[in-house]
Amino acid sequence: MTEKSRTVYLIARLYYLVREQMDAELAKEEITSVQYTVLSLIRGSDGLSSAQLARRYRVKPQSMHKTVRDLEAAGLIERAAGWENKKALVAVLSEKGRERLARCDTLIDAYERQLFRDAPAEDLEAFRRVAKSLMERPGP
Repeated sequence: MTEKSRTVYLIARLYYLVREQMDAELAKEEITSVQYTVLSLIRGSDGLSSAQLARRYRVKPQSMHKTVRDLEAAGLIERAAGWENKKALVAVLSEKGRERLARCDTLIDAYERQLFRDAPAEDLEAFRRVAKSLMERPGP
């Protein structure tokens, strides 16, 4: 009889598998999985600063600053004075960014359907509930 795999180990392995495949799919649109996630976070807001994006993605501000700079250089986001704090620059999607993100969504939708094709709908919904609950917890 084999020992049961640790859940955190399975999650880590799944993360690397998914990220590797997402990067392969998104490369068709010249986007990385990190950039896709950042663009998706921006889409769901009225504009986010680099610091806000870093907190939501749980990375250091310096790492997020580079990603934001790269997205801006590619013309996928624009930065403007924030609504609440005029001194802080917030990132918003450009028209080009909205169009690219829509194409990326199509790629990722197809990848998700393929990845979870054998998972019963109720299991997938339970997985989503648990994942969201864990992500909504405060830091370590």
